[in-house]
Amino acid sequence: MSGPNAITVLLFIGEVSKITRLSRRTIQKYVDTGQFPPPFKIGNRNAWLESTVLDWVTAQSKKQRVPVLTPGLAPILKDGDSYEP
Repeated sequence: MSGPNAITVLLFIGEVSKITRLSRRTIQKYVDTGQFPPPFKIGNRNAWLESTVLDWVTAQSKKQRVPVLTPGLAPILKDGDSYEP
């Protein structure tokens, strides 16, 4: 959603770690090497926009041809793809 009524969700490192399934150390290493979007400061804490993190996860899944699963929804597969839970 965009526009004046859009809701901005901020994520801190623990939440980013849970979403990406990466350790805090790996996230920091990826940020340092340009493999993960950099955070911005909220006070003395690092934060990411939820949309930025989810876009990164989606881009990674496309690179590896892994379907992104949304809880409660079946994956959308293209011709020739297979999915085994």
